[in-house]
Amino acid sequence: MRTLPLLAAAALLAACQGEGARIARPEEMALEVERGFHQIGPVLPDGNAIPGEPTVQQMLPQPVLVRVTTPGALSLGVAGTGPSAAAQIPSGAVVHWNVVGNGCGEPVDAETPVEGDSAYTLWRRGTKAGVICKLAAVGRVDGVEFGTDTATAEFTPGNATRTFRYAGAPCDAPCTVPVEAVVDSYGNAVPFKLSTDQRLTVLGVSGSQGRTVTWNVPAQDVAGAQTVLAANGLPVGHMEYTISATDGRLRYVIRGYDTEP
Repeated sequence: MRTLPLLAAAALLAACQGEGARIARPEEMALEVERGFHQIGPVLPDGNAIPGEPTVQQMLPQPVLVRVTTPGALSLGVAGTGPSAAAQIPSGAVVHWNVVGNGCGEPVDAETPVEGDSAYTLWRRGTKAGVICKLAAVGRVDGVEFGTDTATAEFTPGNATRTFRYAGAPCDAPCTVPVEAVVDSYGNAVPFKLSTDQRLTVLGVSGSQGRTVTWNVPAQDVAGAQTVLAANGLPVGHMEYTISATDGRLRYVIRGYDTEP
C-alpha cells in the first residue's frame, strides 16, 4: 500500500506552500477608491454646520471605500518561491482620511483600519456649492505610506433662505438680475425665477444663470413688484422695482419674505 507515503507528501507540499505566504512590504502595496469615488449631493441641511455628533442626514449617500492590494509582491517575488508567491496585507495597516478644500465637509473618521483588504469612511457634506471637493485616502503601515487615492464630491445649493437681500445697481434695458441675488443659508447662489407683470418682462435665463428682464420706458415713473420663485416653482420672496421716466433705468431690491425692507 502506498497510501501513507502519498498522504505524507501532500502534507509536506501544503506546509511548503504555507511557508511561501508572507507579509507584504509597504512598497509592494497599493490602494484604490472602489466605491463613492464621485458623488453629488446638496449642502448640509440648514443649521447643521455647527460641530456635533454626525447624523445620517448629514452624510453623502455612499461610503467611500478603498481596496488594498499587493501588486508589487507578484512583480518582486520571493527568493526561492517565484513571482507568484502569496503576500498578505499586514495587520496594523490603516487608511488616513483628509478632506481638501474649505467648506467641503469632513470624513467621519480621521483613520480607519484595513479589515481584510478594504477600509471605508462616511463623508459629512460640506457648505460650499459648485466646487469639486476632494477626500484623500492615504494608506500607512507602521508609519510608512503605501498608497494614495482620492474621492471627489460636488455639492448643490440648499433651499433659499427667507432672509436674503440684494440691491441691484441702476441698469438699462435689458438688465440681468444675477444669480447671486438669491442665496441659501451658507451664501451659495440659488437658481431662481421671476414672475412677469405688465411693465417688466422676463426674457429668460442669462449666461450667468441669472434672470434677464426688459421694459419700455414709461411716460412717468412707475413702481411694481414681482414674485421670486425657487427652481421648483415655490415662492421665496419678491423683487420691488421702479422704472424712471427720466433716465429709463430700472432700480430694484430683491429680498426674502422675512427680510425687513
